[in-house]
Amino acid sequence: MEKPNHKELRFHSNEHQVSYMYLINKMLLKIENTLLRSHRQRETTGIKELYNSFFVLF
Repeated sequence: MEKPNHKELRFHSNEHQVSYMYLINKMLLKIENTLLRSHRQRETTGIKELYNSFFVLF
């Protein structure tokens, strides 16, 4: 039985690592975008409320 070549093994594990990192980065970006979107929505509602209360005062 032939022993597997170490270079081949290293190549495959690196390939696996790269795809794993890609998936993690993709997931983190998705989370970040969601958080930014919800923050932006809260920001605009806050501005709208200020705007409305300003007109209530005058």
